[in-house]
Amino acid sequence: MGTIRTDWLASTDGAVERLTEDLATIDVRSSIFLLQHFVDTLDPPPDALHGAVLSTILMDACGRVVHALHEQNPPVKCGCEATIWSHVSRFAQWRDADPRVAFRDWLQLFFAGVEHDHPADIAVRVAQMIRREPNRSWTIDALAAAVDARPAILRREFMTRFGMRPSAYVHLARVMRAIALLRSTTKVETVAWDVGYKSKKDLYAALSRWAGSTPTELRALSDDECRWLERELRMHCLRGVGDRSANLRRVDVSKPSPSTDGGRGSSGTRASRR
Repeated sequence: MGTIRTDWLASTDGAVERLTEDLATIDVRSSIFLLQHFVDTLDPPPDALHGAVLSTILMDACGRVVHALHEQNPPVKCGCEATIWSHVSRFAQWRDADPRVAFRDWLQLFFAGVEHDHPADIAVRVAQMIRREPNRSWTIDALAAAVDARPAILRREFMTRFGMRPSAYVHLARVMRAIALLRSTTKVETVAWDVGYKSKKDLYAALSRWAGSTPTELRALSDDECRWLERELRMHCLRGVGDRSANLRRVDVSKPSPSTDGGRGSSGTRASRR
């Protein structure tokens, strides 16, 4: 019996862990290209033994994808878990077929079911519109008209889904874009204008609310701290502030975090949660 190459296993496990992190911060319904890229970057199994291991790893990846989708969407009766079990026989053919092919086929089956079992409701569709164009002067009437809904119904559905009004979500989406721009040498006034504000005062207020920081403090963050902050805010965008299971709080980068913070920062960093 052969042995598993440690370099191959480490590379494969690393790709799965990166995928898991990505799934927590993107809309799973629109992540098919990310998942296809994930499997395309995996090294092929050099022999049947590695094929058996890869089959197990990719079935676990299927479960992670389903879990991430259900974390982002209200629980409903769906066939997501069933798609994995229905594909077990395909993954079991590791002696004769590359497990990566089975995973690609599963993706097509899974996403076909997602469209049927987890269609985007009006709140999610509006959130997607806002994230695409946060610099627009969105009004509740314009958003409601875009999804063919009454403003009062949209406001209620959005509050239920994301724990905030659409108007607040606009500011959150603008902060997400502003953080990336503030990592450059672009003037604060220009950043404010680019993300949809008429003055830098409005940008300061939004940053204070959603990131607990000023532009100067953001620019002082390390790359790792900034990536963590962006990840937390993306999770806010997808799951809302009212989702207890996500356990999200407003981000605060104004205070040093402890040296043992689960990898979100190191001793002396400012990225923390309150």
